[in-house]
Amino acid sequence: MTDKFKTNRNKNFNFTFKKLNFDFPENKVTSVAGVVFDDNGKILVVKLDRGFDLPGGHIKNGETVFEAIKREFLEEAFVEITDLKLSSIIESDYFGAEKENLTYMLIFNGKLKTILDFKKNIESKKRVFIYPDDFLKLYSGEKTLMEKIIFNALNSN
Repeated sequence: MTDKFKTNRNKNFNFTFKKLNFDFPENKVTSVAGVVFDDNGKILVVKLDRGFDLPGGHIKNGETVFEAIKREFLEEAFVEITDLKLSSIIESDYFGAEKENLTYMLIFNGKLKTILDFKKNIESKKRVFIYPDDFLKLYSGEKTLMEKIIFNALNSN
């Protein structure tokens, strides 16, 4: 499935969901995010300046994807996560459609390991556990993209 998007600067680009057995180049993975479930089937989301979203972000130099996703959840949501499984591979042609310009975002699903005291910070204003359908109603980004991310996470959990 390929979805077309336009940035706020009128740049057109595509996101394509790849099959989970797709052999992506690890050095082209630029960001990670996660759909983490509690025991009641709710997912953990954070309130950022742009609204409610899944915890995630860019991979730092020398960091593995697993280190990055765990760090992002700790920094944004103050939780430790476990049982991580890849649920979506998203290919982006934001930097160009040529193979060498394609980048990838990895989405994981997982479970909560430890919930720490939340501290409002420059990135995160709030941590919320919410049913996926309710989150999708609140989500202000590209709904089609997030619906597919949530669907994939629910079906690989």
